[in-house]
Amino acid sequence: MANVNKTVFATVGTTKFDKFTEVLVTTGVLKVLKGRGFTRLMIQYGNGSFIPPDCNLEGVQISSYRFKDSLKQDMSSADLVISHAGAGTCLEALELGKKLVVVVNEDLTDNHQVELAKKFADMGYLLYSTCVDLANLDMSSLLVRLSGKFFRTAPASILIPKRLAGHSKWANIKHIKALKDGIKSNTFLKLSSQIKVAINEAGGNSDPNSNHKLKSVIEVAKKNNMPSETIQRVLERAKAVGKAVTVEMKGPGGCWLILSLVSNNAIGVKNSLKSKCRKYMFQEAPGGSKTSFDYKGVIVAKPESGAASLEASLEHAIEAGAEDVVCNEEDGTLEFQCDPRELFKVQHTLMQLKYDIMDSSNKHIPKNKVKLPDESLEVISELIDYLSQIPEIVEVVDNIE
Repeated sequence: MANVNKTVFATVGTTKFDKFTEVLVTTGVLKVLKGRGFTRLMIQYGNGSFIPPDCNLEGVQISSYRFKDSLKQDMSSADLVISHAGAGTCLEALELGKKLVVVVNEDLTDNHQVELAKKFADMGYLLYSTCVDLANLDMSSLLVRLSGKFFRTAPASILIPKRLAGHSKWANIKHIKALKDGIKSNTFLKLSSQIKVAINEAGGNSDPNSNHKLKSVIEVAKKNNMPSETIQRVLERAKAVGKAVTVEMKGPGGCWLILSLVSNNAIGVKNSLKSKCRKYMFQEAPGGSKTSFDYKGVIVAKPESGAASLEASLEHAIEAGAEDVVCNEEDGTLEFQCDPRELFKVQHTLMQLKYDIMDSSNKHIPKNKVKLPDESLEVISELIDYLSQIPEIVEVVDNIE
């Protein structure tokens, strides 16, 4: 006989996902939960408009709340977690060794949640569904599979690849986001954004012969096999994109988000960002991030002949005019840092020294990192999820440890 009096904890984080919370309290789903021994259902409904009733339906005691400082206690005490597809929430549930069902929001535009949930499911750490499937009583088969041998209940230390062992939780969260980004945004999209920035920073100059930064990006694009027709099309479109703007947002615990955006309505985009970011305890603070970041030219490269010794790469860095070089042990790439004004010159010299250039751009590099509690990481993770869906935003940089 199945265990009885078990608890389900359902969460949407800080998002609005009314379809999810509504389907959880339907008669069909509640009967399935009761039949599998779940007699308590606690729902955290975030920014939703639908407020689940606090009552007993179909033998299941329902309770709900909008927000708490931390969801960890409720998640820890649950026998099953049903969650939206936020990367931070998935990590937290898995770190606690919880059986996890992820419900993806198919109404999102440019939806990366389906791919993220599939990726985790393929690794055997969770099961995923949609609101429609749950409404059609797919919950029953999900619960059967959760109790079967095909589901791996494992801590997040196993979920995170070995190359991230020992990294901070924020580094792990960002790695999971990289899985989404790899699906949502391919290399061509990133390069297209860099072309737009290069043109706008040069006052609309789209001539690679006189715009050295643009020439640098185009060379990287060609190295990545971006078709000439695509490059030309991006150049034509970029002329009418608008201006490049940097927005500095200060958040809890002294953390910063630096947003790079390109828009012909920069003021409108900034105003909408301010309103949204305030809900996550971030506010604009122009110029305030200077003490926390360095602005550097960054060139990511690999020697054409294979791995180079640190001694050789240091000699090449000096010859090219770079200020520093860092070896990334995870993928064998070298990161050359230089004065932003010298980016094209350093890149050109490295190419002459037979380096394959994988990325080349001016970036904000954090020099003073801050450590935040897990609850704050979850909130900021969801904010960055939101920001990543705004087409005008080219890049988001943080100084979180």
